[in-house]
Amino acid sequence: MSTMTLEFLSLAGNFLTGFEQFFDILPWNKLSIFEYKVSNNKFTGEIPKVFCSLASLSVLELSNNNLSGKLPPCLGNKRSAISVLNLGDNSFSGDIPETFTSGCSLRVVDFSKNKLEGKIPRSLANCTKLEILNLEKNKINDVFPSWLGILPDLRVLILRSNRLHRVIGKPRNNVEFPRVQIVDLSNNSFKGNLPLEYFRNWTAMKNVHGLCGKPLSRKCGNGEDSLPAAKRDEGSAPYPLEFGWKVVVTGYASGLVIGVILGCVMDTRKYEWLVNL
Repeated sequence: MSTMTLEFLSLAGNFLTGFEQFFDILPWNKLSIFEYKVSNNKFTGEIPKVFCSLASLSVLELSNNNLSGKLPPCLGNKRSAISVLNLGDNSFSGDIPETFTSGCSLRVVDFSKNKLEGKIPRSLANCTKLEILNLEKNKINDVFPSWLGILPDLRVLILRSNRLHRVIGKPRNNVEFPRVQIVDLSNNSFKGNLPLEYFRNWTAMKNVHGLCGKPLSRKCGNGEDSLPAAKRDEGSAPYPLEFGWKVVVTGYASGLVIGVILGCVMDTRKYEWLVNL
């Protein structure tokens, strides 16, 4: 096999800890690779800067490893073709870089279950193709990012278990978050009243095609009222999610915390649809 024509590399689900003489074996400066998947291994250290030079890279999945250090600022700029960036369940720390530029290709961003701090970078608003943003279980200290409401295709916003705080203000217009279907803000420190205007505006949540079980009148195929995720044929699935039905409204001593969830199952195998759009 010629290393110059390698396009897809998947080593996920092993016990790998690194590569021996990796950079001597593969001429990365000339390599065209579109998908790099090494999730569920035991890789350690920081993300190699070599990923910044892979102009053709579209899918980067490094989740569930032992990676650490700061996030490279290059992964969201206009020179990057990455559309799926999954770095969840590692030990990354520091602030999320404020380097998401106009022309950003990102559609899926998963930085969940790390040690990230600071604020949600306002430059994410430049990623107009973004559909899924998962920042759960970090140490992000910020207010509700209403400015993300301008993103036309954002469907999933998961911010649970962070240090978000203050009052959630009313939306500035009736078109904020026009396509959002999953919002999880639970286990934060929001306070005050939750503006009902958001629920009136989140009309995309009314689309429950394929869902079954309570509170819906449609029973599941097995005749039970359980709430399994709806199984879809991969060819007909509109986006890489399987849905169940769940609504969580929880009060805490620190204030009112709201999570509205349409059971999200992040199946990395279904990220592939994004690459072909």
